[in-house]
Amino acid sequence: MEKIKTDLLLKHLFKNPATKLIEIILGKKVNWQLLQDTDLKIVKNREADLVVKLEDNTILHIEIQSTNDPSMPYRMFEYFYLITDKYKPKDLIQVCIYIEKSR
Repeated sequence: MEKIKTDLLLKHLFKNPATKLIEIILGKKVNWQLLQDTDLKIVKNREADLVVKLEDNTILHIEIQSTNDPSMPYRMFEYFYLITDKYKPKDLIQVCIYIEKSR
């Protein structure tokens, strides 16, 4: 009986390995429409406001904002990745300073 279950499982996996494996592991059906386009190319330049290296090899990154940008957490994460990838710091400290313009 054990051999039959194993054979059936392997047969299903080899018929459509990615789909069956994902469905078995997660217990959820795969919608291939959502997974077909996995090309995630992006070309954009980011220029941080201030990036300095501290004496202990920590990097301090400061961004200055004059308006409330709802996408700022995502931008800071993007800066985190880019700075870490480029400089490979011991630690990275990030600060975003909001400066409200007077009315």
